[in-house]
Amino acid sequence: MIASRLVMAAMLATWALPLSAQAPTDDMGMEIDDSIVFGFAPPIGSTLRYEHVRTSTLNGATTGARLTYDYRFERSGEGYLLWVELVAVEGLGDEHRARLAETVAAPMLDIAYAIELAANGAPLAIQDEERVWEHTLQGIAIIEADMRARTNIGEEERTQMLALLAATRDQTEDARRNGMLIVVSDLLALAGRAIVSDEHPVDIEIASPLGGTTMLSGTMAAHIVANDLASIETEGQTETADGLILRDRSSYHGAPSSGLVHRMERIRVFEQSDAPNTASYQEHITVRLIEEIAAGETASRTAR
Repeated sequence: MIASRLVMAAMLATWALPLSAQAPTDDMGMEIDDSIVFGFAPPIGSTLRYEHVRTSTLNGATTGARLTYDYRFERSGEGYLLWVELVAVEGLGDEHRARLAETVAAPMLDIAYAIELAANGAPLAIQDEERVWEHTLQGIAIIEADMRARTNIGEEERTQMLALLAATRDQTEDARRNGMLIVVSDLLALAGRAIVSDEHPVDIEIASPLGGTTMLSGTMAAHIVANDLASIETEGQTETADGLILRDRSSYHGAPSSGLVHRMERIRVFEQSDAPNTASYQEHITVRLIEEIAAGETASRTAR
């Protein structure tokens, strides 16, 4: 069952279906003088184009996709609207997996929708959420159809995988909303935060591919590396109740003035503690700002 859940985690994480992302968190009770303080002042009207590359490897088989998103901020009352649109997808891995990744992501292509944000960048709601969820369900249905048609798995594993997909489809409104926010979680990971400078120990709650969350114990290092550019790095590990060893290494580069992440990389490895070479699962995610297109212009400038 653990292997089946890892396979499903690979699919959902790769194709940006509901599986919560994890932003770096830290103790907010420190002295500001000892911290890097991120505000939230996103550019209004211009389009920020980000590339998300998500690959998951289970026992040597890799599933992945390169997804391109356009983001645009608007003022709305005391907060903001963040418009999101998936504009391109490229499947990675072998031919079948790459084609399946593109097919699963296709229902979300060119579907623009708005996420309501507080003044500090915290997500509040997804406008027209039911419409967005309906397109997400189309992707889940494609995975279900592929799972039913597969001839290279046993019936027990097929039943387990279909049950996991059904649980994803039938999750609570709060859980599905949190999952759909994966497309902005890393972009907004630093917004409105104050993070202790230099290296220090941390406990971070992260999403587990086996469901729920788990606490990761490790270190966080925060430094200013250039004018208005900070680097946040975390590294740690934990053992889950299901007997998995989880190792995580993440890095964020973001602008304290805007509060937006420019680049992010996360490598997360799961291994069974009693059989480290069995059902090993690795997740590799990168998010990077590739260009900013000013309002009313077609020319773009490449992000640093």
